[in-house]
Amino acid sequence: MLTPQKRRRRTNSGADGGASLARYQSLVASRLAGLQLPLSADGGDEPCSVDRPDLPSAETLEALTSRSFLDDEMRDALVEFKVHKCLSDQTHGRRQDSGEFLSADVAMHSVDTGDDIPDEQFVRDCEKLLSRRTPVDDYAKLDGQQLKELDLSHARFRIKALLLLKGKAIDKLDDAALEHKYPPELIVENSYFLGYCNHNAFGWFFDWDLSQLASLTDYQRLVLTNYCGDEYQDRNLYRSYYNNPETDRDYLLYWKTITEKLKWIEGYIYRGRTSVEWEKMKMKARHQAIRAATDFDHIHRDLAGDGFVEFIWSTFYNVLELKDLDGVFIEIWKLVIRNQVCFREAVKKVYDMKKFPSREQCMKDELDGKFRMEKKFRLCTVGITEQVPDYRARELIAQQIKNKYSRLRTYEQYAEKKLKIAEYLGLIGKTTT
Repeated sequence: MLTPQKRRRRTNSGADGGASLARYQSLVASRLAGLQLPLSADGGDEPCSVDRPDLPSAETLEALTSRSFLDDEMRDALVEFKVHKCLSDQTHGRRQDSGEFLSADVAMHSVDTGDDIPDEQFVRDCEKLLSRRTPVDDYAKLDGQQLKELDLSHARFRIKALLLLKGKAIDKLDDAALEHKYPPELIVENSYFLGYCNHNAFGWFFDWDLSQLASLTDYQRLVLTNYCGDEYQDRNLYRSYYNNPETDRDYLLYWKTITEKLKWIEGYIYRGRTSVEWEKMKMKARHQAIRAATDFDHIHRDLAGDGFVEFIWSTFYNVLELKDLDGVFIEIWKLVIRNQVCFREAVKKVYDMKKFPSREQCMKDELDGKFRMEKKFRLCTVGITEQVPDYRARELIAQQIKNKYSRLRTYEQYAEKKLKIAEYLGLIGKTTT
């Protein structure tokens, strides 16, 4: 039986949940208000109000918009909404624990570093991967009429994205219906393919140079944005791969494989890039990565090699800057939020635990007044109330750390988002699991 106090807390939680959802929806609506729907032939879409538009899911927003479109204020509001949804699910006996954290200590010399791949085997693996890359015909070009038809097609894809961002159901946006509502003469008359070509809300566009190549598909012409250089540092390299969906799906599996099998290398990062032992272990890891790539039919040598390089630098950054930060923050959060301990005292208590060796120096610097951790902590725990279960609070903290403090993103993230965009637009079928 619920006590009056508990009943009051749950009632207030529901009210707060409604307020947090309303705040998130208001922020999303204000950002989407600038995306004006183009007039259709039957005038059937524009009644979707600019002031109160139908809102897309968070997943749709994440997939179709640029990284800068979802600012910190919107992400914080979404966290608050997730908190109250979590409390509501808890009330109804539901729990979803992804277990995805930024920490997993790898003790030096305490883990299996895997097999040593002989140089002769490494050469054979490279030759096998090299034989897989199919050259792309970059001479055959579309003629003028074909390019006009492609422009019309790409215009409808952009209109479809706008409709999806306005909350329209995907099953109501088939190609035949779109062509009927937006015939060629309407698109040309209103220059829809120009006005929405590089809209800064979108996280993607159809590259003009790639669109001229007759041998490519629309999936291969699709390129993700890199506004202000704050998203994909090596986007031009990714663009040059001309990867098809099968290759990108294989790459996601390849990346998952090496991040799991090569996790042991984290233990050697602390010795520094210039040490002889580090270079030896990095070479061993490279041989293992190339060996792993041979298990995926669509991965070629350049893609596997570039992926390994990105794995190394992203591992360096994650270990040196982010690893175990969610673990440290959740322990501080429990002390600060639940026990009303001041931040500095909480850091001292967590430091004395000796539970997070990778972050001990950061905590020591904080205690010595040399490093400011509190601002980062506050930004990553905003909206997470004391009623949230530890497992869910840690998940939300880890998500905020990744959103706010991760560096330029890798091809794994590029390929994952590109596949999602292509599925939303109908360029490819959805992956069945």
